[in-house]
Amino acid sequence: MLIGPLFSGAIDVVGDIHGEFGALQSLLERLGYRPDGVHPQGRRLVFVGDLVDRGPRSWSVVRFVQPLLEAGLAQCVMGNHELNLLLDERKHGNDWFFGPPSANSLEQFGVCEWLREGEQAAVAAVLQPLPFVLERTDLRVVHASWSASSIDWCRARMAAGDERPVALMYRELDRTVEQAAEVAGLLAAKLAEAERMGPFSKDKDCVPPLRPAFAAYEVFLQMRHPLAMLCSGQEQASVVPFWASGKWRMTDRTPWWRHYQEAVPVVFGHYWRWVEEAARRQYSRGEPDLFAGCEVRAPLPTQAAAAWCADFSVGARYRQRMERVAAAQDPEAAPFAGRLAALRWPEREWVFDTP
Repeated sequence: MLIGPLFSGAIDVVGDIHGEFGALQSLLERLGYRPDGVHPQGRRLVFVGDLVDRGPRSWSVVRFVQPLLEAGLAQCVMGNHELNLLLDERKHGNDWFFGPPSANSLEQFGVCEWLREGEQAAVAAVLQPLPFVLERTDLRVVHASWSASSIDWCRARMAAGDERPVALMYRELDRTVEQAAEVAGLLAAKLAEAERMGPFSKDKDCVPPLRPAFAAYEVFLQMRHPLAMLCSGQEQASVVPFWASGKWRMTDRTPWWRHYQEAVPVVFGHYWRWVEEAARRQYSRGEPDLFAGCEVRAPLPTQAAAAWCADFSVGARYRQRMERVAAAQDPEAAPFAGRLAALRWPEREWVFDTP
């Protein structure tokens, strides 16, 4: 199911967890949930995706969420990190799923819960049914961006009875969009540019020149791919290259919510907000700040209904841990710069895992 009905009644929409099981436990306690995920007032949990990767306990997060999903106590939309696992793609911070840990992974992320042989199928079984969108009359939830064209594509596939695994749908879209980029001449331009300029620099201190053809190709692939739009967001060519997740980037995420013109409010994650500007400067991945000038607890500026981003960068805690390890300090010493957040609905109030 690509689009599903969102719970009725009072809910708590939880941002990207990224394997931070301790933060999740703290947040749920502050929200008033019992350890088994039941709320005495009947509230229920909705996760915006990216349950996993980078943090030390992704497997624990999945095992905690699974029975809640099965019991109707929680819902979750597909994030790009869940999708990467279903696509069997190694990405920055998901070595825990593939294991055993590489020396590079241990150096970047420290000791994590690593899956044993055969456990990957159990994780995939939890992630495979996740919808890309949840909606009701007064609220929408999506991981990265609300795209009307993507929603229309999903509704058409559902109306056609398409129940293929999401990985197959995604790969088919990959091929379709890549063929369109080739027909448009974007692939040839990218290859010619690569031949002329050589390989990308692997040194984050050596800024490469901007590659317009590469950027145009990447933007085309992203913006023409319905499922990528929903779980990875909308992009544009960068003004300057920037270093993020271990490589140079030539495309930027865009603040699509500024042009959101629909009547139903929307909650999403994915975009790495920071409660404090000093923390953003120190621990962000190098991407442009899409939330400059936005009040932390206020809805984001849109052209119609309100929008909220529930990702407050708890996924960056591994960086602070590794700094503390290098300094022979307690890696779990508080406070952390990144936080785990939940938006209470219909109250429209933020709750964080730490005060």
